[in-house]
Amino acid sequence: MGQFAMMRLILAAAGAVTLLQMTAAAQDSWRSDEERLVRGIVQQDLVALVTMRGDSVEGEAIAPESEIDVSLQAATPEGLIYQLHGTACSEEGVCQGIHILVRYGFEGTPNYEFLNQANYSRAAASIWHLPGTIGVSRYLILDNGQTMANLKTNVDATLAMAPFMMEIAQNGLPEEPVPTPENG
Repeated sequence: MGQFAMMRLILAAAGAVTLLQMTAAAQDSWRSDEERLVRGIVQQDLVALVTMRGDSVEGEAIAPESEIDVSLQAATPEGLIYQLHGTACSEEGVCQGIHILVRYGFEGTPNYEFLNQANYSRAAASIWHLPGTIGVSRYLILDNGQTMANLKTNVDATLAMAPFMMEIAQNGLPEEPVPTPENG
């Protein structure tokens, strides 16, 4: 093969690679943000999750004790305040996990039997007590990726469970079943 033929072959291969890259980029731009696969979350992704839900960002980088602070506080239109924290973060601010938190002010000593009932009734989230606070949280690991839609669903589920879990933590399990998406 001559030098000219080899050069044409190299240029043709480079052109094919460029065309494939442009096609892939165009396909990515056609996907909605909800379809995007997230293997590591950054601050902008947390903001996008809040925006996708129709909530408002109340503050960013709210965990100053962290070396790498990928976090925010948000509020639903109904006034429920929650936090999203990136965890297991690289120095570049790419995090391998998300911690979803809802905190309620609480003075005194809770009934730990009721807290356990709340944990048992909603295993997808955890309820806990610290002085002055009862919190509901859920932790997500991003290994192998999750779509933004799935991350939003996890935030939705946590925020939907939090008031019910807090009610159980304060009053114990009700005589009638706690409402779920299945039973209304």
